[in-house]
Amino acid sequence: MPQAPGIATQALLSVLALGLLLAFQTPALRRRRRLAGAASAILALASVAAWFGFGRLHGPDVAVPGHRFVHYYEQFHYQLGSRYFPELGYDGLYAASLAAERESFPDRIQPPRTRDLRTNRVVPTRHLDDHAERVRERFRPERWRAFVRDHEVFLAMNPPAQVERWRLDLGYNPTPAWTFAARLLNAHLPLSHRRLEWLGAVDLLLLAIAFAAVFRSYGPAVGAASLVIFGLGYPGRFTWVGGAYLRQDWLAAAMLALCALRRGRPAAAGLLIGYATAVRLFPALLLLGPAVAALGDLRRGEPPRWALRLAAGFAAALALAGVAGSLAGRGPAAWSEFASRIELYRASGARNLIGAELPVLFGGEIARRAFGAEPQERWDLQVEDVVLRRQLRWPWLALVQGLLFGLLVAAAWRATPAAAAALSLVAIFALAPAAGYYWAALALVPLRARGGSALAALLAANLAMCGAHALTADTLVVYGLVSAILGVFFVGWLLPDALRSAREWAAPLVRGQAPG
Repeated sequence: MPQAPGIATQALLSVLALGLLLAFQTPALRRRRRLAGAASAILALASVAAWFGFGRLHGPDVAVPGHRFVHYYEQFHYQLGSRYFPELGYDGLYAASLAAERESFPDRIQPPRTRDLRTNRVVPTRHLDDHAERVRERFRPERWRAFVRDHEVFLAMNPPAQVERWRLDLGYNPTPAWTFAARLLNAHLPLSHRRLEWLGAVDLLLLAIAFAAVFRSYGPAVGAASLVIFGLGYPGRFTWVGGAYLRQDWLAAAMLALCALRRGRPAAAGLLIGYATAVRLFPALLLLGPAVAALGDLRRGEPPRWALRLAAGFAAALALAGVAGSLAGRGPAAWSEFASRIELYRASGARNLIGAELPVLFGGEIARRAFGAEPQERWDLQVEDVVLRRQLRWPWLALVQGLLFGLLVAAAWRATPAAAAALSLVAIFALAPAAGYYWAALALVPLRARGGSALAALLAANLAMCGAHALTADTLVVYGLVSAILGVFFVGWLLPDALRSAREWAAPLVRGQAPG
């Protein structure tokens, strides 16, 4: 598993954060607000430093010493995929990469196997020769020369074995709307290592703006807690998307949306959630909690005008995104191509997903492999196995999803719009398994946490996630365990508010049965 030393540091700091949180709940320290504020600030800064690995970044084993910030793996996919989207589409990146490498280094031996992005199956590389030639023909001569030149930047900074590993991944999968946004910044200048550094810093700027908004809207205590959860969170550590390009724009948009809701600006919040949805899809589920809260307001005779403004902003953002995606280089057909691509991706059984689905579909195998009853070698999923398990185990999955959704409805019933949006993280977990690094979204939990109990539980869950990492080197098993841990946390997080709503709903029945 990558970044083991960084995980150990995150675990130790999680222990410290949990200890301080519990200590300041004691009568002796509860009123020492200045001391608590100073401790929170120091811990928040340490957590941010921990996210960067205290300067380790992508570690000493990078291809070129001294260049540890850029995430070449990610930028290979997201820079080349977006810059040359008109020609590459969703099926051409790896085939074009092979053809470009043959031109740049004609004597280099090509790898034995590469993923065919038309089917998402790993095949002998020679089987892609015809496809590579057809992809090459999509380019005008000057565009192909530019692609080969930009591609050489990645070849120059990484050994052949690294590039070979990249071409076994699952390709380029962003929405056409994200592609349009990415091309605004990267489509017009040749790539270089220095430009990759600047483009990789865009996310840092967006996150800085978002966290500044959290501090302003929620106060320093909540802001510090959010930074701690972000910096120490096992699923969202720097090794996954740090130094990549526009990979956390959705998170910044979601954080800003909750701040806008808290400050009484639902239309702006709708626009921001609409943007996050347009570039990553699953953030649409952040609206489920506010929808429930709006129904609660309506039931109590309070017209939820804020919900109409939220929905209007969301719809406007999606309309703009639909147009923008159609202007990304492949016309309106880009959206149907994307839909087909995502269906193929979903069936491919990505190894680093976190959600309710993974423990339900593979719980028995995950437990046996994690606790020693099965061999520890890598466990590879086949597309047919994933599809078959979904067909056989859908009743159990529906039961788990129904339980989580019921708890969400009850918890969000009396919540404020911003709090209800934060609670909607549970809907993402239940209904839309997301790659592990998307669970940097746990930084939204403090925006709803009351007191220290939820934060303490989340820090404890984070420690358990770090512990799961130590059990096995198999990513699929680790993320199955992480999914189970996070599911337990979410149930505990929702339960107090859900019980309060249940008592409210039950009160009329109890009064109706009372004598007289």
